Amino acid sequence: MLKLFQNETSLSCMKRVITDMQLPKRSLCIIIAFFYSLATYADSQASIIQSDPKLQTLSKNQVLMLGKIQWQKPQGEPNTGSVTDYSGMVYNKHHNQLLLFGGGHSATWSDAIYRFSFKKLSNQFSPLYPPTPKRYYHQDNNDRGFWLKGLEGENYPRPVGRHTYDLLVVNEHQPHFYLLKSGTGPSIVGKGSGLAYFGKAYGRYDLVNKQWKILDPKQVGGFGSYGGVAEYDPISKKIIGMNRLHIWAYDPATHTTERFLSNYPKKYPRITPYSGSLVYSAIDQAMYIFGTEKGAKHKNRISFAKLNLNRGNLQQSTLTKLHTYPKEKKGYPVFTYDSTNGLIIGGPYKNNFYGYNPITQSWQVRQIDDGKAGSLLSWLLAYNSNDNVITFINHRKHVGLFRWH
Repeated sequence: MLKLFQNETSLSCMKRVITDMQLPKRSLCIIIAFFYSLATYADSQASIIQSDPKLQTLSKNQVLMLGKIQWQKPQGEPNTGSVTDYSGMVYNKHHNQLLLFGGGHSATWSDAIYRFSFKKLSNQFSPLYPPTPKRYYHQDNNDRGFWLKGLEGENYPRPVGRHTYDLLVVNEHQPHFYLLKSGTGPSIVGKGSGLAYFGKAYGRYDLVNKQWKILDPKQVGGFGSYGGVAEYDPISKKIIGMNRLHIWAYDPATHTTERFLSNYPKKYPRITPYSGSLVYSAIDQAMYIFGTEKGAKHKNRISFAKLNLNRGNLQQSTLTKLHTYPKEKKGYPVFTYDSTNGLIIGGPYKNNFYGYNPITQSWQVRQIDDGKAGSLLSWLLAYNSNDNVITFINHRKHVGLFRWH
């Protein structure tokens, strides 16, 4: 579209049309400037949503496997764990990419956000900025789980790598990425640093200004501990967070939070988000909770529930226990929302994907015929609404793409 303004013939035609309208020269300049700005914006958006043509060839009940994940390890770290260990990833609709952040205990202390691009498909998760080298891993360089300094010319502070589970969120209305896991634990990569369990802070990364900001959990909500979950609610424009006792709603615009359904297990026993997922379903504007019940008696039993948000008065929100979770699907209950099909989708598990329809309250299964999908690793599952494709990383740490039919 911008080429129209680089073509003298096109500009002359525009001038003649506006001249025939008998508008003053000042109006002519304003109108041309307006359309030039519009064209520039349109071209920038087109470049953002550009996708690899291979995505169009993804056929029914097949996966496109891209190979073992490649990521940049911080300089000086030993070959121990991976950024994928107990980590999550989310879709960034503002730039049509996936964002992965993680590692932590016995894995890596990388402070980089790793990006998966749909413009040219590969197994690469490239850092948005170079990770801080190991030589900066020491107690004096730490503030609530954030490195205070490191590479020259780079922005700081930055959060230390940690298990992120389902505690990564992208604000759909602002280009902000939220890390809502409050801390990390000791790791072999931090040997000699003087750091054990440390943290107690969240983070927000501005995807445009490329700067992290430390967030106080007291202003956001206390859901960012081990096994908590969080999800963005596009209707209220708030982040809903949940742990095994309470639920919170954090407003990024006002930096205020409201706790509701406090001590909900007393009224709603056997509902938990522990080591699971919180998923927003656009088709019925509700949240769905998946969790793993703790204790030997309930080992491997999955909790499945619906959070009925009363957005006008959160204190009147309710929970509904659901009883249809497929027994054959094992492992962590990790799910994402497929807006094209109106389904909540999880998997793969033993080459099967599972889809829940909130309207019919029924489950569907899609088997991958070639057996390459395997089973999901950690919380590494996300849906790209621009290309209608699910991206996952399996137990072999191979990156795969799947489209539900």
